[in-house]
Amino acid sequence: MKIEWNRVTWYSKLLAVVVFLAMFVTAFNLGILYQQARINATLLAAPSTTVTASSTTETIPSTIRISTPSTTDTTASTTEVAH
Repeated sequence: MKIEWNRVTWYSKLLAVVVFLAMFVTAFNLGILYQQARINATLLAAPSTTVTASSTTETIPSTIRISTPSTTDTTASTTEVAH
């Protein structure tokens, strides 16, 4: 069997597509790992801060009222947002 090195076959095309796509997947995963390493290095290098609790307690309302002036009416509209 003689091998023809300059002939393009269906499996050489398939291999080219697989290698092409694998390069992008590999580069994307390496980019994610690099970003996570940079974030971890930044967090480790940051100076530590201490948080002290105050002696007063404050209640957080279950709904927040937002008042906005209306452009067509002189009364203000009120919107309630639950969180």
